[in-house]
Amino acid sequence: MNKNTNILVVTTHKGGVTKTTSSYFLSHLFATDSHEKIRKYAYQRQGENTLVLDLDFQSNLSRAILKEQYRYIKGGVLEAIAEQDALPYIVQSSQHEKLYILPATNALANFDDIFAKNLASLENPFHLLETAIEEAVGTLNINTFVID
Repeated sequence: MNKNTNILVVTTHKGGVTKTTSSYFLSHLFATDSHEKIRKYAYQRQGENTLVLDLDFQSNLSRAILKEQYRYIKGGVLEAIAEQDALPYIVQSSQHEKLYILPATNALANFDDIFAKNLASLENPFHLLETAIEEAVGTLNINTFVID
C-alpha cells in the first residue's frame, strides 16, 4: 500500500457512540472539495479519492453512502476477502465522484460469527483485507481510507 495513503479507523466496542455517523461525515469531508462556506473558516483543500471499508455487519454506513445504489450491489467485504480481490465489489457513490465504498452486505451479517472466529485465528487478520484491496487502491488512486 502507498505510504502516502491516509488511514483513519473509527472503532469502539460500545454501540451508539456515533461511529457510523462520524465515518459518514469524515469520508464525505475527505472526498469533497472545500465548500465556499467552509473556506472562510478553514484551509482550502482538494477532495481526495476516498475508500470507505464498512466492516459493520449492520451495514448502516453502506446504506447511508449508497442510498438507492445499495439495492444493486453484488457483494462486499466478505466476498472481497474470500476472493482476495476487492475491485469488483467497490462501488463509487453516485453523489460524490471521489467517494468509493467496499460495502458490508447481508452476507457479512449472516457469517458474522464465523468471520470473527476465522479472523481471530489469523496471525495478522488485516493482511487478508489489505491483500484484497491492494490492486483497487492503485487502480482507483485512493488517497484516504475510512474504516468503520
